[in-house]
Amino acid sequence: MPSYKLYFAMYPLWRSSLKECLDIPLFQIALLDDKGFEIYLPKDIDDEYAQSLIEKCREQFPLLSGDISFANMIISLNSHIAHDKSINSNFVLNMKIYKLIYGVALYKNELEAANNIYHLISRQISQWDADIFRYWYGEKEDYLRTLKEYAQNRELIIGNVQSNLSNPRIARTNRFKMTY
Repeated sequence: MPSYKLYFAMYPLWRSSLKECLDIPLFQIALLDDKGFEIYLPKDIDDEYAQSLIEKCREQFPLLSGDISFANMIISLNSHIAHDKSINSNFVLNMKIYKLIYGVALYKNELEAANNIYHLISRQISQWDADIFRYWYGEKEDYLRTLKEYAQNRELIIGNVQSNLSNPRIARTNRFKMTY
């Protein structure tokens, strides 16, 4: 009987096209049962089980509960970096989360938070393998220089988000607000 693994995923809307935005999530984590095992959703489920899964999603992923503050988003994502061993030990997954926080910070005009992420990355980047980093992100110095261009990056992010939000596929989705 076919089944589907349940994930909570966050995709950026600031890439140049919707296809690019939806290509790979910047953050993804599986829904877990009470024993810590990943949950697989069977093809046919009853309403009671579906409702219990929705509640489990709300418990495990507070970011799904509606409007959320930027500070709580950062706390939640940093908690996953600190406590999830699969994320904690993988610099590529760390970078994806840092890029997510950085992008949202610029979009929200939270330049202090973007600057904090820049400094966090620049402190940690020396520990990351240069060849692997180059494969995923290019030269470390170039990457850091690009991150430091806050005003340019913010303009690009805002323009791309506005463009992608007008796409009919995105326009039909539920929307939540990020508060301060």
